[in-house]
Formats: sequence, C-alpha cells, structure tokens
Amino acid sequence: MHKFSQLSVKVKVLVLVVYTVALATLIVLLNVLFQPAIDANYQDYATTPYDENLMVTLKKREKRYIPSTDDADKNKEHSFWDVFMYLTKKDSSAMVVNVHGFLTAVTAEGNLLYKEGKASTWSNTSASFASWSNLGKTSNDYDEKTEEYSKLDNKPIKLYVSIYYEIRNNETGKSDFKNFTYQVEALDLDNIEFDSFEERLIDNETAGKKGYLVNEGELFDLRIERRVSGETSDRIRTYLTAKSIDGISMKHMIVEIYAQVANHPTDTEEYFSDYLLIDSYYGCVNQSTIMPSTNYVEINKIYNISKIYVIAKVLGSDNQEIITKAWVDYQKIKTY
Repeated sequence: MHKFSQLSVKVKVLVLVVYTVALATLIVLLNVLFQPAIDANYQDYATTPYDENLMVTLKKREKRYIPSTDDADKNKEHSFWDVFMYLTKKDSSAMVVNVHGFLTAVTAEGNLLYKEGKASTWSNTSASFASWSNLGKTSNDYDEKTEEYSKLDNKPIKLYVSIYYEIRNNETGKSDFKNFTYQVEALDLDNIEFDSFEERLIDNETAGKKGYLVNEGELFDLRIERRVSGETSDRIRTYLTAKSIDGISMKHMIVEIYAQVANHPTDTEEYFSDYLLIDSYYGCVNQSTIMPSTNYVEINKIYNISKIYVIAKVLGSDNQEIITKAWVDYQKIKTY
C-alpha cells in the first residue's frame, strides 16, 4: 500500500509537469498563430502620421512604482503605461469639427487595448486630444492562492490610430468628411545598445536654448527639464520642437527618452529593465509647434537616476533617416 501511494504521488507529479509544459507550449503557439491575424487587421494602416489637414503625434511613458509594503517577498515593484494623442492643424484657420480618434494598442503579450477620444470642435492649432492613464501594466505579482509569482507585461508596443473628422469646405459652404490612419511600433528595448551611445551636453547658457540638448544635425530640438523634486521623487519633463535644416524638414519621427535607473531590491529576477521610458514622441509636428509632456513624470529617488538616454529615428523630407543616440549626465541637467 505504501509503495502504491508513493507511485501515485510520482505519477501525479509527472502528469502535472506534462500538463504545465503542454499548456505553456499551447500558449506560445496561440500567440504565434494569432499575432499575424491581429496585425492583418491593421495592415492597411498608413505609416504617414498626417493627411492634408491634420498631423497626429503619439506619446508613451512608463510610471514605475515601488512596493507599497515592506514584505518584499510578496510585494514587488510594478509599472503602468500612459499613452497620449496630440493633433495639430496644418492650417490654423481651418474649421475642424466632430473629431473622433480611435486607438488600438497591441501589448507585449499580444493583448489588444482599445480607447477612444472625441471633440465637437478642434479650435486648437495643436493640443492634447486624448490621454489614457494606466492603459497597460507590467508586474510580477504574488498570487496568494498558488503561492507563485505571475508575470504580466501589457506595455503597449504597437499603436494603431484612426482619425475621423469634418472640415468646412469654403467653396461649397458645407463640411467634408475625412479619415486617415496611422500605425507605429515602438523601438525594441532589448535591441537598443545603450553602450554605443555618445555623451551629449545640455545647453545651460544660450538664451532661448537653456535646457536643450545640443543639436548635432537633428530635425528637432529637445528640452529636458528637472523639475523641483519632492522629498522622495525626481521629476522630469521634456519638450520637443521640429526644425528644418537646409530646407529639409521632418516627415516622421520616433523619439524615445530613457532614464537609467538602479535595480530595485525586490526585483530579484531582474524582470524590470534598468532603462525606464520617461517620454516618447511618435508621428510628426510642424515647426511652429512645441510638443510638451502633458506633465512631468515622477520617479522615486530609490532608483537613483544616473543618465538620460535619447534615441531617435527621424525621416526627413528628403527621405533620408537621421539616427540619434545620445546620453546626458543627469546631474548636469539644471532644475527649473
């Protein structure tokens, strides 16, 4: 009877192992099978972030939080992801009404997140059209029932946008219905070689350029501000302005700004990256527009920020791509 009992336990363990492996394999296969289907639904979305009347800019950032209790074994850090949509009118006098913006975000785990924004009129030349706080979450939470950790990575990696609006036709006196789409994929953090970046200075002296990254041929100017910090957190805000060089202007941009941070003691598996996305810009803006952060991002001082990294891929009107890989000493950025 004793031997039979031992055998039963071994068989049960074996069955459990086989079941777990089979389930994990099935999940991987389903992701592989359905990801192309997800992408196929949006394959006709344009990679141009504008039509004849409007430009769209998307922004994404990570907000990382430390555990809320001292029980480090059961309570680990986590991140929430915010997404913002900006619209810029090409002609400030154009009458744009009944604007609807639809966002589909594909997460790192292949999940789909849907959001919508709308405005009855769009009198702003450029402004935040919609914002979605805590759209996705990245975590490694402890499950009291299973007594195991459960990883979740719902950070948005692909963004699909569809914009619908009406614009006043001055010739007919009526409104024309318009629609355009835009898609963009964030840079793959795992493939960014931060060691290859070169140090860049912040201009703290030139009038009108204080706080700006020294420009070395970029089709944009980027200002990085350290805001007055709280007792427990650092606060950072960025601004981006498009510019032209020798008649060449911006057609499309991907700009991502990271803070290099220390690993939190609870992240024993190093699940979270040492590079925290504090801001980003995807799409296009015109030269008369200053694209600000909606507000500053707050980072707990326990993360001990050491450097700010800027990586950009900007397509010019000459169809040439300009790549920027720069880092800035965080302590050399002035507080405003």
